[in-house]
Amino acid sequence: MNNINHQWMLPSREPQEVICHGDFTPYNVALEGNEVVGVFDFDTAHPAPRVWDLAYSIYCWAPFKTDPIDTLGSLSEQIKRAKIFCDSYRASVAMREDLVEMMATRLQSLVDYMCQQASAGDKQFTNNLEDGHHLSYLKDIHYLQQNKVAIITGICEA
Repeated sequence: MNNINHQWMLPSREPQEVICHGDFTPYNVALEGNEVVGVFDFDTAHPAPRVWDLAYSIYCWAPFKTDPIDTLGSLSEQIKRAKIFCDSYRASVAMREDLVEMMATRLQSLVDYMCQQASAGDKQFTNNLEDGHHLSYLKDIHYLQQNKVAIITGICEA
């Protein structure tokens, strides 16, 4: 039996329920109308709980973003899209209740990863930090935390 040592770009997270895509976002999905016909860019795949992948996906698909370039509608419209995503995924109530905290944790881990890579000398991440990309994520974390009750209430409605 082979003993293979897997190397993941992103660290594994407990509980390791599935291999998460790590970046299931609109820019990594090919659509034909409303149907997904392709998913690509699996370089950030890693073992983690399902809600970890769900959180980042909903953050990007709703999207719960504050940058005017990425903002798509009001908070209520974002919540409506997030609920549709959760319903389609058949997310449990427990997953939905954890979703906002998991989105914030996922974004903070992304900022931490960017800083770590920049400190290790990765020029792309150094440039990203110099351009302030991490500041958008930090602002989005604040937005999620400010609207946590409304988001959870909206995505948990029957």
